[in-house]
Amino acid sequence: MNINWNKNKISDELKSLFDRFDPTDREKLRNRIVTALIIVLLVFFIFNLLRFNHKTDTDEKTLKTNMTTVKNSEQVSIRKTQAAIDRLNYKDETAGKNVHPVKKNYSRLFNRSAVIGDSLVEGLTVYGYLSKSEVYSKVGASVKSTKNLFIDAAKNYPKFVILAYGMNEMGNFNGNAAAFTKVYMDDIRAFKKISPDTKVCVTSISAPTDKAMSKNKSLRGYRKFNKAIKAMCKKNKLCFIDITDILINRPDLYAEDGIHAKPAYYPLWLNRVIEEAGIK
Repeated sequence: MNINWNKNKISDELKSLFDRFDPTDREKLRNRIVTALIIVLLVFFIFNLLRFNHKTDTDEKTLKTNMTTVKNSEQVSIRKTQAAIDRLNYKDETAGKNVHPVKKNYSRLFNRSAVIGDSLVEGLTVYGYLSKSEVYSKVGASVKSTKNLFIDAAKNYPKFVILAYGMNEMGNFNGNAAAFTKVYMDDIRAFKKISPDTKVCVTSISAPTDKAMSKNKSLRGYRKFNKAIKAMCKKNKLCFIDITDILINRPDLYAEDGIHAKPAYYPLWLNRVIEEAGIK
């Protein structure tokens, strides 16, 4: 079907339609039409600019990557987010303070070792000192509920295993250090049953700040628990590593909660473990 367009007729009809509005409305309508046309032209111009601009493609990819990063960061805990920020801002605060000469080779030294413990141990991977294949940790970990970590680590038959429990246990065992070491030894025996040739080293509990102990009274028992850990190691011929003094001597390395530690604490902890355990 052919349609014959009469330009004059269309023009007359549009003019007739336009004349129905009063002068003020006609002016508003005209302005709206002009604005709409300008917007259409701008959209068309920007579309073509983006289409043929190769650099913009890269920017779009970067933008998508950044958006993904932000989205993922929303899903992590506040503690881990803060840890990531600390790591980005980290400067070697241990410079000039008898730092072990193989600081950058901790993963190489520990490639035949396993470290098992709570959130303090988790900092070793969070701050990049050791890999996840060398560290078996869990936030809020307790010897009551993490025997699976001992079993998993034992199945890799490490030459050394470093155990770091106790901070949470003072509350979990209601200050009963003897009950804590009994369960601790049960987990150690389960480990040794699978990997009997592994050298077992047990660290002491790091000292909380006075402020932290005033907020959480159970933390005041750390000295009693450390004595129990040391006695357990002596009785069962285990390697005992006392790391209690590190934060006492370096209070600047405490995290804000007075329990956890800043990134620069970990080289000092690792150096002490390497020396006392005889890791080479």
